[in-house]
Amino acid sequence: MSGDQASGLRQWSQTHTAREDARTVPARLVIMTWQGRGTGPDRLASRLSLPEGVSHWQPHELVLSAPLPEAVPDSPWWVLDLRQLEARSAPGLAEALRALYHTGMPRTVLLNAPDATWASGLISAARAHLGVSLMQEVQAWHQAVTASLTWG
Repeated sequence: MSGDQASGLRQWSQTHTAREDARTVPARLVIMTWQGRGTGPDRLASRLSLPEGVSHWQPHELVLSAPLPEAVPDSPWWVLDLRQLEARSAPGLAEALRALYHTGMPRTVLLNAPDATWASGLISAARAHLGVSLMQEVQAWHQAVTASLTWG
């Protein structure tokens, strides 16, 4: 093998390895819950399918009924995990989401909520008042977030 061939093979191998590494990176998954009553960050992260290029989720829980951080986690991957929500909690939830929106919550969020009766109202309110799209289908969420990353 000539020096040029060996050099080319080495360069191809390094490029291929770098591409493989770039495709298998972990992603921070911000999981918003109300009063810590969600599926559980690790459990939800283990059940949630991965978008292309992500090797695994690194869950980070934000409890919306607790004092919120001044800066939000830097990640496009956010989930609103609501197992149940009482009507009296709705104003507090709205206030927390508004505060997070103003500090950098993404415009596309996955909604994990089993109760369809109030989920549709929450989806409509988030769109109308914040311009945030709450999505319930995981693959559509993957595509929307990936598109927002591509187009900035």
